[in-house]
Amino acid sequence: MTQVCEAAASVAAARAQQHQMENLTRFQVNDLLAKVRASEQVARLYHTTILPQAVQNLEAARVGYRTGKRGFLDLIDTQRAWRGFQHEYYRALVERKHRLAELEQVIGTGLNGNS
Repeated sequence: MTQVCEAAASVAAARAQQHQMENLTRFQVNDLLAKVRASEQVARLYHTTILPQAVQNLEAARVGYRTGKRGFLDLIDTQRAWRGFQHEYYRALVERKHRLAELEQVIGTGLNGNS
């Protein structure tokens, strides 16, 4: 009878550990999915709104500099801002890739079409 009780306790402990691992995995997957979506939203915002507006500002600064209506420092500042926005856009893309790689590691398989 003692061996049966010990075996039952071992099974119960193993089930509890499995349940704990399932909960942890579920949490990690949900957390990583939220981070993937957030980085996608940031990248989309930069790609569709911020970068096109920054390009327009840069063109306006170039025209203003050529016509003498804006100074060289204005042109440089506008170009620096544009480059900073580009950097943030690429940072969001890299963040997405990193989170997808982490997600693949957690679920133990590759994701199709994760580019």
